[in-house]
Amino acid sequence: MRLPVIINSSSGGGSTIVTPVVHCRSLAQAVISSTVAGEVLTDCLTRRLENNGQVLVAAAQNWTESYRNYYKRKFASAIKEKLCRFSEAPHHDVESYELPDGRTIEVGAERFQIPEIPFSPSMVQDATVMSTLANAFDDGIVEIDGIENAENIASHAGLTEMVINCINKCEGCHHAELYSNILLTGGPTSEPQLKERLQKDVQ
Repeated sequence: MRLPVIINSSSGGGSTIVTPVVHCRSLAQAVISSTVAGEVLTDCLTRRLENNGQVLVAAAQNWTESYRNYYKRKFASAIKEKLCRFSEAPHHDVESYELPDGRTIEVGAERFQIPEIPFSPSMVQDATVMSTLANAFDDGIVEIDGIENAENIASHAGLTEMVINCINKCEGCHHAELYSNILLTGGPTSEPQLKERLQKDVQ
């Protein structure tokens, strides 16, 4: 039986967990988790789109602020799932996305930048994103378990580092097989090219 490293990103998007499995048992002492997951990506995409002048929820909607913020994140999450993807080279191609109210917004470089955040959480230190996320945390608009402020996101280990640290906590005789059998589970891990990108980084 091959020994897998299982990477699970919860469907709710609140956590990413790297678990090594040896002889059909997970090794609790080597499990590594991070709160940099789908929720963080959704919030970062929301802020980037708004910073670029894209309006996710029309001002004409007579909604409370909390209801408006809920739908902003809901729409941003849908955009993330449909348009965001990994790319070997920088891209600035613009894609259109039609919102439920019939309006169309343009999504550019964000499509390729947002998927990189789990690998490089420090990317949220981008001045515009950091400032708007910081304000969102301060105002209570963004609430993510385990993350108290925007700076805390940037301090997390990236996904590649998490996998390497996880495997290094296992016996050396298992390393090669664990590296060659990385399994992805959970909604956010279905991101196109994520597995290929991760395998390339850890080799």
